Amino acid sequence: MRDTILKQMKENFYEPVDETYFFWWKFWLGGLFIWKLLSRDFSNIALWPASVISGYPVDIYNPNDYVQLTAIPPFFDLVTGHFVHWIVPFPSAYILGLVQTSAVIFAISFVCSPTRYSRLIGIIFYLHITYLWGFVYRLGQDIDAVFLLQGTLFIFCFLRFKGNKNYFREVRFSTLCIFVMYYFFSGFNKLIDLNYHQWFQFDIIEYNRMMVFAMNQDYYAYLPSLPENLETLKGLITIFGAAITYAVHLACPLLLLSSSTKKILFYWSFYSLFHFLTMYVTILFQMNFFAWLLVIPVYKLRQRYGLRTAPNEH
Repeated sequence: MRDTILKQMKENFYEPVDETYFFWWKFWLGGLFIWKLLSRDFSNIALWPASVISGYPVDIYNPNDYVQLTAIPPFFDLVTGHFVHWIVPFPSAYILGLVQTSAVIFAISFVCSPTRYSRLIGIIFYLHITYLWGFVYRLGQDIDAVFLLQGTLFIFCFLRFKGNKNYFREVRFSTLCIFVMYYFFSGFNKLIDLNYHQWFQFDIIEYNRMMVFAMNQDYYAYLPSLPENLETLKGLITIFGAAITYAVHLACPLLLLSSSTKKILFYWSFYSLFHFLTMYVTILFQMNFFAWLLVIPVYKLRQRYGLRTAPNEH
């Protein structure tokens, strides 16, 4: 069994990948980061009280529910680049605005950069992203919003450029690994945190009804109501919906054993539906709808239609 798994992983890794995929990958990774960067004003963070900005995620989340390896000082400061504030004060609104503008510029540069220089620009770009979202994590906001993108960019920063197709294989497979780890450990955490019978106790329809009622009373924010005709499927969704989702999470490593386009499209479709439904309980990762484009095997189009490969793939 182990030999079979390793063989399939090896075959998947050595799937022929060309520069077409790499440019596709850069376009979506940089483009999605530009979207996230332009969707908020980081300069407003400087207006928060210093006592809040100087806090850590460990101060917000329950110690029993949150893995705190990098949520505590000094680890948090080291992984976000905030260790500079051991010496200099936290930035003003003007400085944070400059860093955000610089991050957008490097995101555009990353998308447009030649293959040879993409890694260097990616490293500088990653430092910007990590620093900015470090403040988001400090405030406990939107903490999962860029995990897939940030993890993908982080791994890319360690891939030494090679002027051959092995380089593009490494980019594709490492990106796939990030997706597998993200969703697999999401399911694994449920396996640890919940009793088995609790896998069947998430009633999304009832949760949505309660949250809509609460928000209508408090006038806090808009939350859409689930269609009433879903009531007929309530039993099916309640009993099997959550369990199927956790099972798919745990089966996500199967993506490492095959480069099947159908398999990737299945997972993309499933998780798009999953993230769409969680919108009704105030959990919406819009970016994840599009992040799966990073692992779509567009290089197969070139192979299917017999297009000429790029010179530097040999």
